[in-house]
Amino acid sequence: PPSYRSIRVTHLKDITHFPSVFHANGASLNPSDAGPSSYIQWDLESPVDDVYNLGIRYTFDTNSDCPVSIAVNGEVISSGLQLQTPSIRGGWEFHMLENIALVSGGNFVRISCDV
Repeated sequence: PPSYRSIRVTHLKDITHFPSVFHANGASLNPSDAGPSSYIQWDLESPVDDVYNLGIRYTFDTNSDCPVSIAVNGEVISSGLQLQTPSIRGGWEFHMLENIALVSGGNFVRISCDV
């Protein structure tokens, strides 16, 4: 099996490079502002063309689940994904997307609310 690098997506905004791991934070998706044009997008730099795991850590300020679509470089890789409300208000949940192909250099990840 191929070896995977990791990209942790945590309220993405500013990208900090760590060996074999990219970490991003700062922005948030507000499901109450949902609509066809409601999304968050982050730019990621990949050192090489490769397959990665994309980890999404999130929280909600509401008590309702938020279905989302996730696209990488314009290609929808997941739609209707139910991000569950954290069990503890203000707590965090984690969702892993596996085997995501990124190209060397610039890539972008977009999460759109489906509601």
